[in-house]
Amino acid sequence: MKRHQKLLLKVELRAMTRRVAKEEVRHVIYKKYSFLCVIGAIIFYILCLPYSYLLSAKGKELHDALFALIPWFVWGNLLSMAWGGVFVGVLAGVAGWYISWMHNVSMISGLK
Repeated sequence: MKRHQKLLLKVELRAMTRRVAKEEVRHVIYKKYSFLCVIGAIIFYILCLPYSYLLSAKGKELHDALFALIPWFVWGNLLSMAWGGVFVGVLAGVAGWYISWMHNVSMISGLK
């Protein structure tokens, strides 16, 4: 093979690997990832509610203080506890969307 043919093959090989790399980029789907974050956060929230009764005095105090960060949350009020689940779910959905967006942007900029 002549030198210019080898050079041409190298250029073609590079172009082909870039094309394949672009096709293989896995983008995270916003809705699916956000939904999974919401489901995980709500399950975690539901498990944390009864866990409070198993803690010692100091642990329960800390646990109650963390739940007090949720606006309009009151212990013993079922509607308030349901609102806490909705609130945590909304925060998880926003966080999941942002994380998936950041992932997708980093994948695109990594190819340039």
